[in-house]
Amino acid sequence: MYLCRTFTLFYIFILHLRRTAHGYSTGIDISACEDLLPRNHGINSVPQTTPSPFVIEVNPTSYMPGRVMFVTVRSTTPTTMFRGFMLQARVSNSVTPIGTFLPTVGNVPVTYGLFQCNTRDDTAHHIASNPTDLIAVRWRAPNAESRPITFIATVVQDLTTYWVGIESSTVQNGVSPCDSFPCQNNGTCLLSASPNSPDDFRCLCETGFDGPMCSSK
Repeated sequence: MYLCRTFTLFYIFILHLRRTAHGYSTGIDISACEDLLPRNHGINSVPQTTPSPFVIEVNPTSYMPGRVMFVTVRSTTPTTMFRGFMLQARVSNSVTPIGTFLPTVGNVPVTYGLFQCNTRDDTAHHIASNPTDLIAVRWRAPNAESRPITFIATVVQDLTTYWVGIESSTVQNGVSPCDSFPCQNNGTCLLSASPNSPDDFRCLCETGFDGPMCSSK
């Protein structure tokens, strides 16, 4: 049971689309930090009002202050790609992003960059040149945060097609197998995706560490 209904928002969206339509550059327009609308990036249309073909998934499904979690943006159909995004965490009724995004781990291709809107690395955005149907980013909750989190996205498919306000389910500050931080050496704990094994988890290890709990070099 949770008493707090305040939302934290994750915003996802495009920035700096190349006019060749092959991808997005690494730049972010600082004016997009608050309203997250793709101004001055070659997009002259309005947001789509049809159901979004993209969804947002979170792992773990609950969090603790200071804990790292994964947020995945993916297409619901294999033929529908997106070319850019911007990702933030926000408290309800606030335009100030919170938390810190972390770089990719190990040999995972670098597909997103980090940007400062309010504090260092509080915003993630797409830097890969090719369209994709899935991207996963890591975010660390503030040490003093305890309120529910909701992920909200704006995802851009092309120069004229983008969706604003895509929402995930609410992520509560609660108890899970990952709450005890079983992964060592800054490893990231991931809950089982199987509803039949809700208490199972695995550790995603930082570069240079291995083993079920990332305890081996």
